[in-house]
Amino acid sequence: MGFHHNYHLESEKTEKIFRKILEEEKIKILLKELRDHHPDTFLHSLRVCLLALDLGIENKLEDKKLEILAYGALLHDIGKKEISLLLLEKPDKLAPPEKMQMEQHTRLALKKIADFEDEIKFLVVGSHECQKNPYPRKEERRKDCRGTERRKNANTDLKQILAIADWYDALRNSRAYKKPKDKLETEKILREEYTGNQKYISQIITR
Repeated sequence: MGFHHNYHLESEKTEKIFRKILEEEKIKILLKELRDHHPDTFLHSLRVCLLALDLGIENKLEDKKLEILAYGALLHDIGKKEISLLLLEKPDKLAPPEKMQMEQHTRLALKKIADFEDEIKFLVVGSHECQKNPYPRKEERRKDCRGTERRKNANTDLKQILAIADWYDALRNSRAYKKPKDKLETEKILREEYTGNQKYISQIITR
């Protein structure tokens, strides 16, 4: 599956794991559904997977964790297949009810990946929790990403890596409602809003 990205990847192993996961039939089916519904989200998911894997390799994650990270990255937005294109393509800031509807994509994703490993499902749910306004679990239901998670097998390191890869790619690329931001502005936003380990910001900003 060829596609263009502008990132500088540090490890040759990144592409190898990426291609391997993409060959799995379940992944092919789910990603085709997402691509047909909203190509931008599909491409975002591919880029996030590459970024997350590259960070995971830099941080010496074991192979099993890298595979979980790759699955989680490819599937973290799969629930957007069920979100209206009117919302996904809205050129203005979402109104509060629309934002709530958009944030349901994480729960919708869980329905689509019900037969995947629990670690992958936990990662998909947790990928939007390393920020000052987390979802779907709010502050009273979970602790900061740097603290102890209530949920077993939380894989906090994987969650933080996926979260930073997701956010970095979202900021660095254009969307219906915004232009891409440069690295300086991207780093400033991440330093202010990202609640995970700050070392991941320093690492990803070089990509």
